[in-house]
Amino acid sequence: MKYLPLFFISFTACVQPKNSPPPAPTSTTAFVFAANFGGGSELQAIDVKTREAGRVLGADAISEDSLVRVFGEVLYIIGREFNGTKNTLTVIDPKNGYALACPECQWALGEATNVQDFWAVSKTKAYMTTQPGLTTAPSYEHRNEVSVINPTTGAITARIDIAAALLAAGDTLASEDPDGWHELGALYADNEHLFVAISALDSKSYFALYPTTGECGFVAGRVAVIDLDTDKVVKIIKLKGTNPAPSPARWVPEPNTNNVLISTPGPFAPASIEACGGVERIDQVTLEHKGYLFTEQEIGGSVMSFDLDSKQNGVAFVFTDGDYLAPTYEIRRFTKSGLVAEPLLAPGPKAFTSASFVEVNDRGQAYIGLPLRAGTKIGMYETATGNELGAALATDLPPIDVAFFPGPAFSR
Repeated sequence: MKYLPLFFISFTACVQPKNSPPPAPTSTTAFVFAANFGGGSELQAIDVKTREAGRVLGADAISEDSLVRVFGEVLYIIGREFNGTKNTLTVIDPKNGYALACPECQWALGEATNVQDFWAVSKTKAYMTTQPGLTTAPSYEHRNEVSVINPTTGAITARIDIAAALLAAGDTLASEDPDGWHELGALYADNEHLFVAISALDSKSYFALYPTTGECGFVAGRVAVIDLDTDKVVKIIKLKGTNPAPSPARWVPEPNTNNVLISTPGPFAPASIEACGGVERIDQVTLEHKGYLFTEQEIGGSVMSFDLDSKQNGVAFVFTDGDYLAPTYEIRRFTKSGLVAEPLLAPGPKAFTSASFVEVNDRGQAYIGLPLRAGTKIGMYETATGNELGAALATDLPPIDVAFFPGPAFSR
């Protein structure tokens, strides 16, 4: 096997991250959300041992644009509609026949709320970021706020103003992102803090970023750090790259370190190797930027999603050419020895309709959404070797999101 050198791997002895919650129990199920916008939606449950799959929820119960998240043994489905009314939070108990986890655990979130991410720290407290699609909707007033919601009642209990926190910290983003909408996105919580990705896109186009004269060419992304006890912003961290963790990307803990990782793929039109793009590190204890896991130059494109197993073997969905409407993607693999020279999957120009998820469970199994024009599938691979775990599962609808059950433990 040939490797291309990457100088990102830390050979530290095994360290239990200081602020991390206890690891999730051994996963038993992968919940995969699949949809063809305007053409139906479904939630499939895949047994991670046998890889047998079955539909557990259909379009009557799940929106055609949804996020799927699992915390503890609770399944959360967040329905989204950019400029409409199908914005909901549904809380489900998978062990009870996929019934609602409480008598009325399906809540309307408001017109055009368009949730970007959701993170539950307890059964009664969760955080949401939104990117409302209508300037006339009440939700638009909260576009720069992290909402705190009680999933058992649907009540918004607090709102955390990120724009005000940027100003209070003396951050220059207010002037660098002049449209007044900072585009809050991916969330990650440890035992002490919530980390919030700030993209600072040009709101006239979700594919555009504001240019600057610096070496990186575009306005840098930020991370807001919120204290889980006080719900106050305690730090603003400036990234090197831009557009941190756009969907389907997520934050990824770096195994055996105190770091959490985030991709900065930059603009999507057209694809290019960004001078400051890559996968960047944040130290969860010191709340400082810690450089790169790897850069775009090293992996050969923009990282749209990625994940690692416990031994730092990883898989990345990489945008290599074209633009968001006519893209070329490759699935790349990396290990402690570096980037594996041969792509795991490289079907050629326009073969993928879009990027999709990469998610690795505690068994070292990588589940990869493969929305191919020739037929949509879910690929399953051994992260350490790249070997397929049996044939890919064909899906009637393009796979959009995935979550393993049980999920991360509640931290509160």
